[in-house]
Amino acid sequence: MQGDRNASKGGQLMKLGKLLHIFLIIAVGLSQTAVAQEVTTGSSPQVYQVEIILFRFINPASTSTEALSSPDSATSNDVPAGTKSSLNETTGRQLRRLPVNPESQRLGDISRQLSASGTYKVLAYRSWLQLLNSQKNAEVLQLTDLDIESTAASGQLQVYQEQSVYLAPDIELGSSLSGKKPAIKGARQIPLGKPVYFDHPQFGLIAMITRSDSEWPSE
Repeated sequence: MQGDRNASKGGQLMKLGKLLHIFLIIAVGLSQTAVAQEVTTGSSPQVYQVEIILFRFINPASTSTEALSSPDSATSNDVPAGTKSSLNETTGRQLRRLPVNPESQRLGDISRQLSASGTYKVLAYRSWLQLLNSQKNAEVLQLTDLDIESTAASGQLQVYQEQSVYLAPDIELGSSLSGKKPAIKGARQIPLGKPVYFDHPQFGLIAMITRSDSEWPSE
């Protein structure tokens, strides 16, 4: 009984250590990027920038922060120069997605911090511009639309707006030793300009949505 309690306590401490490490990475990454969100007016549709980082947990025994002081130590491949060409495909004005200027990306430093930590492997960092619809009319975006290999992760996500902005992932990790793929599911409210972390013991998703001053192209 005592051994079971100690093992349970050890597991809880390990999970707490992992969460603290990820939150520290997010804090360090955001400290280098000022995010300003202003209320926009006018008849032009509001454009939103969506960014996601999908990563898996490599070594649960390690929560070293040695790499946090050198975010540029990761290779440039960790942060794509821009979104993939597939994001330019359109299925109607309200469902279009447009590429993001690399200089406008907010989560690049966080992606580099995760890669440099030696504790996490970044599976994908993607960003795009879009308009927001209600949940009923919002596009369901497949991970393959973002050129994320199914061997890394599979599933879909949806970004929509009711009274607030939401992101609803339904994502499975590509491989699992147990045969049952771990999954992250469920809608979460996303405060504009702030990263939101979707947690799982084996992998994670960091999402950030900001207002963009980009002009939406007319039809």
